[in-house]
Amino acid sequence: MHDFVSTYAEQSATTENFKAVVEKHMTAGMDLDGNHKMDWFFNEYVYGTQLPSYKLDYSFEPGADGDLVLNMKLAQSGVSPDFRMPVPSIWNSLAERSPAWGLHAPSATRR
Repeated sequence: MHDFVSTYAEQSATTENFKAVVEKHMTAGMDLDGNHKMDWFFNEYVYGTQLPSYKLDYSFEPGADGDLVLNMKLAQSGVSPDFRMPVPSIWNSLAERSPAWGLHAPSATRR
């Protein structure tokens, strides 16, 4: 935001100007199309009208080696099948904190 505000101080800025600044600072995790563009996000959340809902189901079961296994299922609903949104997730165990990882709705179950 600092870059956007300093670049467009005292002048009008468009949505496309904002998008260009976002793309300048985007992380690899934001690059869902692999083209260093945020079209996927702006088309869905800025120019589009769909609003997704998410449901997370999970269960635990004993693993073959005695460890505890976590099973998770993320369902996205209320949007078209091509609607994509990474869902960042962080979990903690008693032993250690996990690295951040994401669930991506395109590979998740849709209803």
